[in-house]
Amino acid sequence: MKRLTVFISYSTKNARIASAFKTAFDELGCEAYLAHDDLNDSAKWRKSIAERIRAAHLFIPVVTREFLGSFEANQEVGIALALKRPMSAFFVGVQKDCGVLLENQGTFVRRKDIHTANHRELAKNKIMSALRAQPHLKVTAMHSVIEKLSHTSSNYQRRDLAEILASMDRIIKKDARAIFRRVMKDGSFATTFIAEPFLRQVFSANRRYITPPLRDKILFLLDTMAAH
Repeated sequence: MKRLTVFISYSTKNARIASAFKTAFDELGCEAYLAHDDLNDSAKWRKSIAERIRAAHLFIPVVTREFLGSFEANQEVGIALALKRPMSAFFVGVQKDCGVLLENQGTFVRRKDIHTANHRELAKNKIMSALRAQPHLKVTAMHSVIEKLSHTSSNYQRRDLAEILASMDRIIKKDARAIFRRVMKDGSFATTFIAEPFLRQVFSANRRYITPPLRDKILFLLDTMAAH
């Protein structure tokens, strides 16, 4: 199954920060790549970097002072720009003199706050912004999120995943049904009351695509979740 893919560009001096963002995107159903981890041989890097960036749905530079001084990181930005890949940066402790990066949507985080920040919340907002800008990615994102929902036991992670689903205001007919068939099948998720408001929002936006028998079952499920 094809997943939503994210390419994270960073300075090797900021490996801990980049790793935290990779984990956050992975927890939200994405396939996140770190160039220096996933392509750790210099010859392999030169051969494969453009292909990885081209294949990514979203290019995420983690811009720090070290990033701005990194030849490899700046080369990756140049490749992403040349390939016209969607780009959205995290600016960590820098706000000025970032050149063309400032022309792209960015999220600013203070350097002293980065290790205690809610990285999954930051990543979730990036994904939802990307879906608003690129509606054609919604089906891929929906399948990524549903797959992750069925493999996590964290209520808070499920809430974030459900919120991404809810941000997709229009989903094609067969995919709207797929969401709720998975929810009905997964009893542990069905009883997760924390996700109920977001699932109800998805249902309301897509109820015209759902057959009456399934619609009745979904409404009963949502009411049961709300009661808990």
